[in-house]
Amino acid sequence: MIHSSVALSVSLTAYYYHMTSKSSAYLLYIIASSITYYATYKMIPKIKLLTLKAGLFGKDINKKGTQYGEVPVPESLGIVPATIFVAFNMIGILYTKVFDEKSALEHTAGILSICFIIFLGFCDDVLDLPWRYKILLPNIATLPLIVAYSGVTHVVVPIMLRPYLGDYIDLGNSLFSIIIWFPRL
Repeated sequence: MIHSSVALSVSLTAYYYHMTSKSSAYLLYIIASSITYYATYKMIPKIKLLTLKAGLFGKDINKKGTQYGEVPVPESLGIVPATIFVAFNMIGILYTKVFDEKSALEHTAGILSICFIIFLGFCDDVLDLPWRYKILLPNIATLPLIVAYSGVTHVVVPIMLRPYLGDYIDLGNSLFSIIIWFPRL
């Protein structure tokens, strides 16, 4: 059932972009997404067996007291779609570098931040990291994005404060420190 719905959505999207004469890049990403889905679908059962064999599993505490409460549930399976996602985005970086050299740096910085968060998630699954690290490390993961950012650094002031502060406040380089160290909500 899920394969047919994925095939239908891919074919409808491909037909739409074909009929509206959009760039062939969209069609390339649709094909890459389909391959990514299929690779993830095939790899998860194989990696599931390896994680169970390595002892990376837990018990479902919401089913405690039932027969399913003692079934081992593999952990760290998020590494499978994440690795496939990063691999196909590396191909996307090559495509971006060929056709749009200017945005290749932002694309690479985004992938680097995603890789850091994937690594953080895997370490949390394996090492059971304390909360103090889980709060601090995403701030460090934003560094590649901040280094690659070359846009505006001003914010719009709310209407009721505009008579006092003006329409915009330019934060300049302080914007980057605010992004890194602002507490996560």
